[in-house]
Amino acid sequence: MKTNLVRAMAAALAMVYGFAFANASISAEEIRYASENDIVRLASQESNTSFPVQLIGHESCDGSVTDCDSGCDSGCGCPTITGGGELLFLKPFQSEGNWDDFNYRTGYRGWFGYQRGDGLGVRLRTFDYFQRDINDARVDINSIDLEVFDLLVANGQWDLTVGGGIRYLDYFVGSGPDPDDGYARYGLGPVVSAELMRHVNDRLSLYAFGREALLAGNGNDYGTVEADCLGNVFELQLGAQWARELGIGLVFGRIGWEAQSYTSMDDGDTESLTLMGGVLSGGIVR
Repeated sequence: MKTNLVRAMAAALAMVYGFAFANASISAEEIRYASENDIVRLASQESNTSFPVQLIGHESCDGSVTDCDSGCDSGCGCPTITGGGELLFLKPFQSEGNWDDFNYRTGYRGWFGYQRGDGLGVRLRTFDYFQRDINDARVDINSIDLEVFDLLVANGQWDLTVGGGIRYLDYFVGSGPDPDDGYARYGLGPVVSAELMRHVNDRLSLYAFGREALLAGNGNDYGTVEADCLGNVFELQLGAQWARELGIGLVFGRIGWEAQSYTSMDDGDTESLTLMGGVLSGGIVR
């Protein structure tokens, strides 16, 4: 199952690089994004607050509208590359209370993406989590998302990003390390996302991120091969972000709380697993 995940990651990363290369070959003189400029101009004129109009993960432009050749860095319609990582301190919970007490263990998430000057972009996200209790019961979850997203500018205070793509999931919950000692699921399906951010000032923001995936594939229920399985994953993260422009780009850090709900993954009924805990993350936009 790990081999399938590595292959999926390699294919998705190649698609991200292809998207970035294709768009980077178009110069700023050949295309001007008038619709985005109009939105930014109207928002800056009509807003009565002191907050500058800006894009999620982008540098503020203090209300002006310029292109890349006029000295603006990453925030005024210029393409950007972003990357970052998260440490997630998660504990498994089970809807029927059938487990012994698990502790909080560290999970890992990373992302890499490219965004055009008009807000449209592509992003690769990976997640890895492993947990084992004193009786060798374990939770082992890996996933990879490849999604296309678009940035919607509401005003200088609110930003919204929406996206959609494909998720690959490798899921195992059981009483031992052998695949026949638990419930295994692996498959593909669509994933949709929404990321809402409220700017408190030019550095501090509050955020709410949500994702949901519907996954279909095969599995193994304690030695019995299961075909055409279906499961649902819902994720919610709430927190605060601090960002600052440095010489290397826009650097940001986040602290938050996340819950992941996995439904109908175990024995095919409504039984569910939830991972929940704190999140520390950081990244850079160039």
